[in-house]
Amino acid sequence: MSNSALAKRYAKALFDLAKTKSALERVYSDLNVLAGIISESAEFNNLLKNPVIAKESRANALDAIAKKTKCCDLTRRFLKILAANSRAIILNAVIRNYSLLLNEHKGQIVANVTSATALLGKQISDIEASLGKSLGKKVKVSAQVDDSIIGGLIVKIGSRMVDASISGKLSKLQWLSKNAIASF
Repeated sequence: MSNSALAKRYAKALFDLAKTKSALERVYSDLNVLAGIISESAEFNNLLKNPVIAKESRANALDAIAKKTKCCDLTRRFLKILAANSRAIILNAVIRNYSLLLNEHKGQIVANVTSATALLGKQISDIEASLGKSLGKKVKVSAQVDDSIIGGLIVKIGSRMVDASISGKLSKLQWLSKNAIASF
């Protein structure tokens, strides 16, 4: 079974458990803290991915991190299970899948919006309202900044993407120019 499929299964199991314990948001909060640590700490990534680290040592280290970050008991037990089953490497994918399940449960869709400069609160709420109206669902914007797009926006929702960035338009124009020249 692929890591992607395993991550979905583990996320679903955690989601179902959290739902029965009325801890969906608490577990989500814990997982967000862990996602932040994953993105910032090379040592934490090494702990998750290094096959040389023994299961018990990995489980103890994950438990210590969970205690330090004040994770709830359910999250702590889940991390121990991941470590015991040698699945700590999929933690980041589990976090993404859990987030998707929670958003689906709330009837929300997450739109990843990339802009050249940071979006203001009003701009984000306008984008959420506009996308929500066109999709017929509640939309939550996850905003990122990438100055290489020069201007405009890139909006990704699931597997769909709309590139309304200046760099995207320039790339398209370049491609059209090359094809026009090649056809002469």
